[in-house]
Amino acid sequence: QDSLRSCIARGMLDQARMSLKDLGKVEFQNTRGAGLNALGLGATDATVAESSEAEKWLAANPGKGRVLLTSRETPAGLAVLSHKNVAAELQTKIARWATAPEGVLPGQPALAAASADGEQKLVYLASLGIHTPDALDGVTRVSAEDVAKLIAGNEKPALVDTRSAQEFNNETIQGAISAPYGEKSLKERDYDAKLDDLSAIGKLDKPKPTVFFCNGPECWKSYKAAEQAKKMGFAKVYWLRSGMPEWRAKNLPVRKQG
Repeated sequence: QDSLRSCIARGMLDQARMSLKDLGKVEFQNTRGAGLNALGLGATDATVAESSEAEKWLAANPGKGRVLLTSRETPAGLAVLSHKNVAAELQTKIARWATAPEGVLPGQPALAAASADGEQKLVYLASLGIHTPDALDGVTRVSAEDVAKLIAGNEKPALVDTRSAQEFNNETIQGAISAPYGEKSLKERDYDAKLDDLSAIGKLDKPKPTVFFCNGPECWKSYKAAEQAKKMGFAKVYWLRSGMPEWRAKNLPVRKQG
């Protein structure tokens, strides 16, 4: 369950807005090629395989299958082993390793990314586990420029910072209001909203167009807030997935403490 293949497959499912819960039955095998053999025998409907293995199998078994999803290139020979409670910590470490100076992985002198391309593969691998989905049903995803146009236009949306009050006080989008999302649920598409504190979101003006934002694609607070706001009956919901990082990068107006 903790192999690189499983990690990548779960990430691709999440990006496709699916999860293991959407599948009827899932089995994990530790024998190389077992999934493809099962596919050929009709014992399973889908499996995970390296691209070269899949292409070879498809050529030898014409008409018996097709490729559903394909990941980008990832580091060869890397396995991710983790206990479920420390998965997020490992993902953070992978991301830190991927951006280490000259490709050297901190604390792991025997492991190194041979090139910038190798580093980008590690960044991609880490992103499969920590980034929010690309889209959200019933919610309009917007860029920083889109939000700037909305502010300058007739809609005059409410800009809602879902980060902590401390983060909001230190720096936020000019004109934004604070409505911290009390996140206790897991950072995944099938999160349990009943674990979260939605009181700040519930106090917002539902008829007013609303833009939710936080700290970028790896921050789930605005994703969850936007989804819950839609379920609460907000008239028009926008999601600035790129959040504060893109807003700063585009040199758009911010309010800083002091």
